[in-house]
Formats: sequence, structure tokens, C-alpha cells
Amino acid sequence: MSTTNRFPRVMLVLNGVIYIGIGVALILAPEWFFTNIGNFPPFNRHYEGDFGAFLLPLGAGFLYAARDPARHIALLGVVAAGGLLHALNHVYDSVRGTGGWDQTLALLLFAGLTLAALWQLVRDRSSTTVESQTPAADLTPSKR
Repeated sequence: MSTTNRFPRVMLVLNGVIYIGIGVALILAPEWFFTNIGNFPPFNRHYEGDFGAFLLPLGAGFLYAARDPARHIALLGVVAAGGLLHALNHVYDSVRGTGGWDQTLALLLFAGLTLAALWQLVRDRSSTTVESQTPAADLTPSKR
């Protein structure tokens, strides 16, 4: 494993584990999830189950992509965009007084770390592309 891929890999694994964990909780214990984590009334068991069913394969996809993050930059971009939009939705609720700032700040931090992982992969890919397009120096002896 290259050290340049370690941070993006960690972020993909963390996102994958979190998405799978939340998906399982939403499907198997939606009332518990509503009471302890996502208390945004009214409770709707069906929507919680739908959301859990959506998160499970996303989490699995993130874990799959963690095997080789450089090959899955677009997926990490989707993860980062989704995390940022989720955090901004919490900012909106917090500003309105219907959500807590503790979850909002944690989500913003996590989204920021995921964006940083994406930026690292994009930067590394760009520098690799530039290096591969730079002609090698001509080391043949000159004729005089």
C-alpha cells in the first residue's frame, strides 16, 4: 500500500463502516435510531427502512473502493459530495433551531476529512499525469 493512498483508504473504510452500521440500525432498530440518533419527527418506520436499505450497498461500495482508492476517485467524490450535503442539511436545521450543533459539527468535520482525501487523490493523479507527460531528458552523448 502506498502512503499516498493510506488517508483516502482510511476515509473510504470509515465511511463504509459508518454507512453499513447506520443502514443496519435503520433496518433492524428504526425506533432506537430515531430516539437516539436521528430524532427528526415525525417517526416513519418505512422511510427509515428505505434509507437503511439505500445505505447498506453504498457502504459496501465504499469498502470495495478502499481496496484501490486511486481507481475509484469518482466514487470518493460522490461520498464527499453526499457527506457535505448531509452536513449542510444539518447546518440548516441547526440554524433554524430544530437540530443540534454537536452532530452538525461532527458531520462537517467528517465531510471535510473526506474532501481532503479526495483532494489528495486528485492532486496525486494530476502530478502523476504531469510527470508522465514530461519528456525524459535526452541522455545520449552529443556529437561534436
